[in-house]
Amino acid sequence: MTKSEVRAVCLSKLRLTERSVCWDIGAGTGSVSVEMALQAKQGLVCAVERREDAAALLGQNRNRFALENLQVVCGSAPEACAGQGGVVALCQLRHRAAHDALG
Repeated sequence: MTKSEVRAVCLSKLRLTERSVCWDIGAGTGSVSVEMALQAKQGLVCAVERREDAAALLGQNRNRFALENLQVVCGSAPEACAGQGGVVALCQLRHRAAHDALG
């Protein structure tokens, strides 16, 4: 797990907004992914982890914090990222909805 001080500095430098779209490659058990998802409540976080045990824990953490905007992908990058058309489609939908709302 990434130490809280390191997470705080890294996330601060990312300057995430409520609608940010983020990828956490090598997400581990999800301490950074969860923090990103909490900050990007209207956005999307895709966490990629190759170890099944870590990805399972990440999924438990997603459920524990009720983070519907956190998608867990078990696999190795970059291959695991290639099949995430659903992520791209969701991003496009949200972008279109935001654009339409702004008029």
